[in-house]
Amino acid sequence: MSMYQSVDDLEKSLTQLLADQRQLLSLLLRQREAMGSLRAATMETLASEQERIRMRVSGSEARRRALAAAAAVALKVAVPAGSEPTLTQIAAAVSDQGRRARLLGLRDDLRKVLTEVAGASHVAGRLAGSVLGHLNLAMRLMSAAMRDAGTYTRSGSPRAGLGSVRTGSLEMVG
Repeated sequence: MSMYQSVDDLEKSLTQLLADQRQLLSLLLRQREAMGSLRAATMETLASEQERIRMRVSGSEARRRALAAAAAVALKVAVPAGSEPTLTQIAAAVSDQGRRARLLGLRDDLRKVLTEVAGASHVAGRLAGSVLGHLNLAMRLMSAAMRDAGTYTRSGSPRAGLGSVRTGSLEMVG
């Protein structure tokens, strides 16, 4: 594989990875909207789409690492033992200004999108935790109300309640 072929392959891989990350970001933002309006079916669909994209990203990331290593070897980039070559190191070794600029541009775009994905994932996780906390509280309140609930005998005397039943949403979900 020639020096520029490995760089071109790396560039294509980065472009695909960037597209996948943007798609994941879009799904995360749509999921946040669905969570805000409590549309369970939409949240479930979006979660499965996110998982499919995450699996594709995982494969693309493995391919990117292999291509970055191949490009570093072709460009004779000195990489410390036990570490992987960075896009900055690879770009610095590329003599073609256009290729260098594209690699650095893709690196910057990926950083930006990955930061946005991390932020959207964090917000979605916090929102899901908050919703689950509210459901848990509602279940505990219902459980407390049921503790004192009971039936009556034929003579009108109250029978014993259900006792101390404590069921939260976490116990219900598993």
